[in-house]
Amino acid sequence: MKYIVPKVDAMLCKTLFLKQRQELIEFGSIIELTDDKLVEIKERVTDIEPDYELLLKKVPFTTVKGLIHLPIIVATIGNRVDSAEVSYEYDFSSQKWEEKNIKEQHTPWICCYSSTERIYSSEYLMGIEKLHQIAKQLKRTLVIVSHIESQLPYFKSHSLMQEIFNLYLETYKSICINSVAREEIYQYECPLSERNKFNEKRMIYTHKLEAEVKLLIKKCFRKQGNELLENKSQMSLYQDNFYDRIPLSQRIYVPLNLLDDKDYSYYQELGLRTVCVGKNYTFIYDERQKIDSFRQEIAHHVPPNYMSPILTPALIQKEEVKPLKAYNQVSQELKYLGESVYIGIIGTKGVDYRKSYLRNESGTTRIACMWEQKEGNEGIYYTSNQINAALALSNPGESVPLPASEEDETLILQIAGGKDEQYRGIATHAEFIVAKINKAPEAINRIYGGVEEQEGVLMPEVLVAVHKLMELAQLNNKPIVIYIPYSTNISAHDGSSIIEQMLSQLARKQNYTFIMPTGEEGDKNHHSILVSDYDVLNKVSLQVKEQTPYLVGIIYIKCIQNTEFMLYPPKDNEHAIKLERKAITNREKATIYSTGLLDDYNNGSQYILFSIENMTPGTWTIEIEQQVATRGMIDLWLSQQQLNPNVTLSPATPFTTLGSNATTDGIISVSGFDGQNFVILRSAGRGFNWNGITNPICVSRGISVLISDDRWNNAEGTAIAASTLLGSIACLYDKWQVEMGEPGANSLIMRNLILSNVYQFEDVTYPDRSQGYGVYQLERLPQVLATPID
Repeated sequence: MKYIVPKVDAMLCKTLFLKQRQELIEFGSIIELTDDKLVEIKERVTDIEPDYELLLKKVPFTTVKGLIHLPIIVATIGNRVDSAEVSYEYDFSSQKWEEKNIKEQHTPWICCYSSTERIYSSEYLMGIEKLHQIAKQLKRTLVIVSHIESQLPYFKSHSLMQEIFNLYLETYKSICINSVAREEIYQYECPLSERNKFNEKRMIYTHKLEAEVKLLIKKCFRKQGNELLENKSQMSLYQDNFYDRIPLSQRIYVPLNLLDDKDYSYYQELGLRTVCVGKNYTFIYDERQKIDSFRQEIAHHVPPNYMSPILTPALIQKEEVKPLKAYNQVSQELKYLGESVYIGIIGTKGVDYRKSYLRNESGTTRIACMWEQKEGNEGIYYTSNQINAALALSNPGESVPLPASEEDETLILQIAGGKDEQYRGIATHAEFIVAKINKAPEAINRIYGGVEEQEGVLMPEVLVAVHKLMELAQLNNKPIVIYIPYSTNISAHDGSSIIEQMLSQLARKQNYTFIMPTGEEGDKNHHSILVSDYDVLNKVSLQVKEQTPYLVGIIYIKCIQNTEFMLYPPKDNEHAIKLERKAITNREKATIYSTGLLDDYNNGSQYILFSIENMTPGTWTIEIEQQVATRGMIDLWLSQQQLNPNVTLSPATPFTTLGSNATTDGIISVSGFDGQNFVILRSAGRGFNWNGITNPICVSRGISVLISDDRWNNAEGTAIAASTLLGSIACLYDKWQVEMGEPGANSLIMRNLILSNVYQFEDVTYPDRSQGYGVYQLERLPQVLATPID
């Protein structure tokens, strides 16, 4: 008997059963097996399906007239049509191909039939492959009009054959219009197995007559035709339903593999634009269409999977208080004040350089340089001379750009090192460097973020900004402490991504230290532990407060195999959407996208990226079902509060809620602490990393920190806690340069100096998931700076 196996198992079957008759097709294999061989192979393949019979019925199509102006080729699959307009005939049963009436001025028409009016699913797939080969030769888009039916209920609306058929439709951008009875359409739209569901974008189910079928063809081609033809022989670099929604004209970042054996000039010679972050780290940065066209040349040099999560900043919460005459962040005099040290900051709005606390006593600026990104690694530099010239004007913003609205970057610098008659920060002799980056492109934000988040950015552009600040510091031979406020929930939370590894390596360079707040996701109920070494949670609820335009989530799985993740919309406990299977599913008004189960080559785990459009209010449910009960790790995260204010998880955990960048190895991650009540801030992101590594490194005061910005405010948040470390480490760099000289320190050295002076509570076991290694107390900084380095 014949069996169908997917492409992933085709070579295995060929190796195991050399003597068995086997026919390879592009996305699978058809193999003849005896019962004993079937038992042997079932345990070793991901999927296998017996050949089954299909009935060929009358197709609602008799003429290509009215379609001549479209650059398509029509294939009818069903009854044999006796028409002079038929260009070719193909008999499924005999695999006989015959030329009929080929006319240049007509739309090519292939009539596919069987003399017995019955075919097997294996014959059907071989015919589908032949049709796509012909369409490719003719450089036309294939439009299939079919009327086929399985008599076996199980295979009627879902099968492995249909899954492979989906791959042909998606890869070659073909369209299939399938004629079905009106009362049966629902079972095709909502089959039991979402994985094997016909592709919604490429498959249309209709009970209508021929004239209406032709209107459907024209409508499809008007909406998608040009794109279909452009991609006829061009597959995407990444075959997933997130990447495929990125417009072809959109410029995107694709990182090269670490230690790639090709120099960036190789990609430039191909005609691709690149962005280099130092000597060893390169991104391809070009239009998606252009990148896809070189997929064969670059596929082995880039990560196997693509993800472009939207990062958002840790925000400052403010509460106005009574005015003060003056305020000092540190009550005692400091021996070192950040002399010859840069404090760097990254944001989307820029810094208000007019503020008195960012200027010297003479009125000149303490900002050494501001870099404003234009595109990629190209941008404009504004030097201190240009800023001083702008300050002399009645309208400085005409010369050097000013923030259009209130922003947090300026306040962070005030705490870290600002100084004027009213206010004194920490490193008051340090200079500042600012990098202003672009917000995420609208198309990327819509796919990977989902809302019009004004401050969302892309991680590659954060890395570009980090590198620009490092270059400026190196040019002037000064150490720099860089504040990076951006993170995402859509990650493994273990610092393992290629870009996070790049950041980790940069943090180890001498004279550079990166500070990251853990973010404000601790109390947002966006993380749930489904399986751990201690417990198994079979169900988690997604509570939707109000109509939600878009939600992004990610499930990470470690050391667990053969698990199903079944998503149920409100009031529907019967039709599961299986997230572990790649699919685009429509349920009422909602559309669910899932990449299916993917391997993470950076940490050895697996993950599922999914999104829900037009999410209706109520309780959505994800149930997990393990085929074999094993203990490992399964965690679910939803996108962060700024992108997702309406959907929460129940049950949820406050742990492993620190932002993605705060999990990066080698950086200094800081959470917020309430020193008056001796507790972690309720909203503060908590550790550990998903892989158990300790983050945050420590906590610092993150509440009731005074700032002065036209009026006095108490400030709160992990961004405030991080700004305290930002200024403190600038002072420590000053101390290091004076007392130790060369070689310079780095993030790891500075982390050790900080942790040598944290306070630890007697009743807490350290490292702690909330506090890291302890509480950093700013009031101890004078003593630390006065004590010689060992």
